[in-house]
Amino acid sequence: MPGVVAAYLHPDTVSHSFMDSMWRVAMHEAGLGRSFDRFAVRSGPMTIPEARNLTVSTFLGSDAEFLWCVDSDMGFADDVLERLVGFCGPTTPVVGAFCFGQFSGDPDGMGGYKRSAVPTLYEWNGRGGLTLDPDRVFPADEMVQVGGTGAACLILHRSVLERMQGKYGNRWFTRIVKDNGGTTVGEDLSFCYRLREMGVPVFVHTGIRTTHHKSVFLGQ
Repeated sequence: MPGVVAAYLHPDTVSHSFMDSMWRVAMHEAGLGRSFDRFAVRSGPMTIPEARNLTVSTFLGSDAEFLWCVDSDMGFADDVLERLVGFCGPTTPVVGAFCFGQFSGDPDGMGGYKRSAVPTLYEWNGRGGLTLDPDRVFPADEMVQVGGTGAACLILHRSVLERMQGKYGNRWFTRIVKDNGGTTVGEDLSFCYRLREMGVPVFVHTGIRTTHHKSVFLGQ
């Protein structure tokens, strides 16, 4: 396997699912006679864009070909890295696994909120923005082109990061402010806005599944 750097952000703790998954990935790769490098960045809620930018700049200081961004509350199969790298290359330089986000709904009347899990597969709307359709059904086990996705489990080819650096400097994940009311866009979608400006497609493989460790309210 070409050189891979696995990079993850952490708030000094990680989920068991992440730790167990990373061990299994490492053993899977070792069984195939391969290995990958690791880079961890400590980050709090207010410093995620800076942490992701540091991750990319550190990666570009290596000679590795692929950067695997994976968050420390994710779970995944032992062959996730093998599969992501297999679908990523110069013509498909951004490939995400099939991830879900947790979204809060109406109050439940007992101090909590109704929750829903929505695939983080964003589409461009008619206003030039990225939106989620919770009712959208995506084909199973396929590479799907999307408008954007999160950075929770994402493989990036070196070439696209170098191109972005030439255009934007070291601001791959720096949050952008949209003109429609001065809305600040999250760091992962800001990354996708920049990709669109450069004409770079974003893909998600719906067969590369993950879990996302979150807290929920349980009731009848």
